[in-house]
Formats: sequence, structure tokens, C-alpha cells
Amino acid sequence: MFEGFSSEGKPREECGVFAVYGHEQAARMTFFKFLLITFQSLKKWRIYIGRNPQLVPSKSIIIFPWLPETLPCGLAGILTIKKETQVKDNILENLSSLFEEAKSNCLNKLLSQSISPEKYLGGLGKLGDMDGYVLYLKQGSAFEHIFFQPGMVEELTTLSKAMSSFLLNEEELIEKNAGKFSTGEMEHVNNSLTFMKDSAWALERDILSNIDKILYLSGCEERPEISQKGFMKYRNVNLLLNSIDRLEVRGRDSAGIQITFTLKDKGASGRVIKSLKDNGLYDDMVRRLNPGDLLDGSIHLSDKASEDGLTSVTFTYKKASVTGELGENTSYIRNRIRTDQILQNFIKEDIESEMYLAHTRWASVGSITEENCHPVNNFTSNSRIDTSSDLLLLLKEYPYYGRGAWSINVALNGDIDNYKALRLSLETDGSEIIDRRVTTDTKIIPLQIEKYLYDGYGLKESFRLTLNDFEGSHAIAMQSNLEPGKMFIALRGSGQSLYVGLCDDQYMFSSEIYGLVEQTPHFIKMDGES
Repeated sequence: MFEGFSSEGKPREECGVFAVYGHEQAARMTFFKFLLITFQSLKKWRIYIGRNPQLVPSKSIIIFPWLPETLPCGLAGILTIKKETQVKDNILENLSSLFEEAKSNCLNKLLSQSISPEKYLGGLGKLGDMDGYVLYLKQGSAFEHIFFQPGMVEELTTLSKAMSSFLLNEEELIEKNAGKFSTGEMEHVNNSLTFMKDSAWALERDILSNIDKILYLSGCEERPEISQKGFMKYRNVNLLLNSIDRLEVRGRDSAGIQITFTLKDKGASGRVIKSLKDNGLYDDMVRRLNPGDLLDGSIHLSDKASEDGLTSVTFTYKKASVTGELGENTSYIRNRIRTDQILQNFIKEDIESEMYLAHTRWASVGSITEENCHPVNNFTSNSRIDTSSDLLLLLKEYPYYGRGAWSINVALNGDIDNYKALRLSLETDGSEIIDRRVTTDTKIIPLQIEKYLYDGYGLKESFRLTLNDFEGSHAIAMQSNLEPGKMFIALRGSGQSLYVGLCDDQYMFSSEIYGLVEQTPHFIKMDGES
């Protein structure tokens, strides 16, 4: 999830430094809340010393992890998060109970001096528990449970409305009685009220509102119509588009999203193709598979995307809009996904891995076109196309991986300052010819990676060597069916940022922290200077 802005106020394809501005009291409250959430979360984790990450349960922290046949050098940190498949019991009951406790410790109780300011709404400890429960309900397995469990959505909706009504009444009472409290007492009251408002907001906007969005993306009318196989895929797409909506304030002349599935068994692609033929969709599939620079609706298919010969399929959706309004690009993309029957056929299949990459920008290099909209791939006009079947595939042969329909897809924040020189070098050599309609400097990234792949390097080393060739400040995300299930990200210089969000069942990354806030408050900020 990338976005663009310039500290000089000029449209540029780069992201800047994240900062928080506000009242000192609010800043202290936010910091305290962070510490409280962190402490509450860590209480649920087990700590081990010198253990193999594969042999410990979920929610484990390992100091000095032991990895067979691995010799770490210097300081190393390994974080293993194993997905919990068992949803915790009584979450809704516990959340409702905490709300009842908050109501029983309302402002009227404080006015009558029945409770102290520290106990308002049950106290920050109880409010931290409430926030923790809401955060848990956002995670994949819990959210899936809410979606499919009869009555859960309705119960949460009732609770959400009750919380909003209660908080509105409390705010009105506080405004009328503010003069009856000291500055210190009002600080306690406002901190507690803000804490609870955050939980109520997350319950309404991050959980309940997303149910309707997921239903829309799927093209279904009712929740039971969505299969459990398809639900998590639509949920992840929706989560990414929500993040792009937030990041659009930094740039929105174009937006793109890429969805990649590696199917779980070798017969999956055959089943899907048969279904497409039976439903009159096969010709459209062939048309969209036509090799070239990535456009809106492009599909890429490879039957050799892993050592096991599993099928990898990638769907790309793009929108270029010179004077786009906020939300216009993602609204278009949501509708494209909703009506894509070919995608719907693949979503029904079991998957081995899944990856999602999205980007929104102001363009600093290149015109505002679909071809220049990120992600971009490694297609060149002299690429070899296999015409032995009606499924036209772009074939590449790299010494390290062999021959296959290999793809390299990239999104960029920042600028490749020596882009023109690198492009000229490739074209002068004659090995890679770039379509003249592609004028973004991002195009040089997959082609420079491919240059090293042709030299015999693996994907990770090719990515590293490519980064060393670039000048300027940039944040890069890259994925390839050469190594399915892996996302490569890199940060160089201080002009951009990259944050990696830590969730119970997945990692997220974003060029701004507010691209992560819907899903997790826990993140790592990458350092581009070392």
C-alpha cells in the first residue's frame, strides 16, 4: 500500500515523514493507551529461551531462537506468528459485560461522588480490555466467525448502537458539567471517554461496516451465499482497498491493485478452465491473458509457479484519473472486482498462498495512463510468446529457475534518479525494449531484476543487486511467481517510509502508518538509512 506526497506541496511519487500533532493532553493519553495495549497483549504471550520456532504454540516470543543448520551472526531477531484456528469463546459476552460495567460507572455516578475519576467508565484497565476484544474481533478467524455465525452480526450491531447512544449522552453531560471538575479530574474523564470512543468507532467502522463492503465485493446478496474459501480472500481485498482510501489524501491520479493466488493442487487450473468454458467465459480469459504491460483487467497465469508445479494466477485492476476525486479510483476497482466472474471462479478454489499489492500516487515521472499506473511488470516488446495453445503465455528462461511464464511485479514510492541512464543501457544492449507508452521510472525495477536473473542469480540476490544500482530515495515492493508466497520490500533514504504491521494471522505493510490502523496497532518501522 503505497501513496505519494511532497513536503514542498508539489505532486511527487514519494511519501514523507509521519508525525502526530495535537494537544499535549491528547498526546499523553495516546502514549498511555499504547503502553496499556502493549502490556495487555504481552500478558497473553508465552516467552521461551533457545527454542525452535516450529515447536512452540501460537503467540510465543522466543529469545535466542534455535534453528537447525543455521548460524546467526551478530544480533538477529526472528518473529514467528502462527495462525490460531480456534476462535476464543464468549468474546461477545465479555464485550457486552464490559460495556455494562462502563454504563454502571457513568458520569452521574461521578457527579454523585459514588466513584472516583479513575473509575469512570470502569477505569482504563477495563477499557483496555474492551479495546483488546474489539482488536481481536478484527483478526481473520474471529472476523470470519462473526460473518458466518447466525445472529452474531445482529448482536454486534445492537451493541454498537447502544455504545454510540451512551457515549453521545455522556458527551452532552460532560459539556454541561465541565465546570464541576478540576483540571486533573477532567483529564481522567476525557481520557476514559476517548478510549471508549475509539473502541466504539472500531466496532462500527472496522468490523460492521466492512461486512457490507465484503458482501458487495463478492457480488452476493446475502452472507450465506459467500463460501468460506472465498470470504477471507474478499476480506483481504477489502482491507487493502480501505487502506488505499486512507492513503489517497496523498495522491490519487491513479490507483492499482494486484491479487495473486497460488492454487493448492495441480488439478485446480483445469477445473477452473472447464468451468469457464461451460459458462462462456473462456474467450474473455484468453483475451485478458494476452501478454503485455499490465492494464486494467490483466490476468497472468503460470503452471510452474513452484517446485511442485502449482498454478499461480494474478489479477490486476487499475484506474488512471488526472483529476480524480477522493474514493473515485477505489470505487471503480471495487465494482470491477465485484463483476469479474473469472476472478470469482478462481476464488472458489483452495489456495497455497495469497498476496495483495496496491498503490495510489501522484506521478512525478511519466504520464498518467494505465500502463504507468502501478504495479508494473517485466514485459518487453521482444519477449517470447508461446503460441502452442490458445492460452498465450509470455515465456522467460532464467538459469536459476528454468523456463516458464515468469512475472515480476513492482510498485514504487520515490524516484529512481538514474532511471534514464539505466533504461538507455538496457535498450542499447538490445536485450530489453520498453514500449514507448511506458514512461514511468518504476518500469526499470523489474527489468533490472530480470537482468540479474538472466545472469544466473536467484530472485532475492537479483533484488538486492538491483537496489544497489539505483540512485535516489525510494520504497519498493516486489512480488514474483518465481517464488510464490513471498513479498520483497526495500527502503532507501529518508524521503519515504515503510511500516510492517503485525497481525495475528498475517503481515501488512504500508508507506504510511494510517494504512495499517484499521487492522493493527502493532508495527515495525523500517530504517532506510542503514
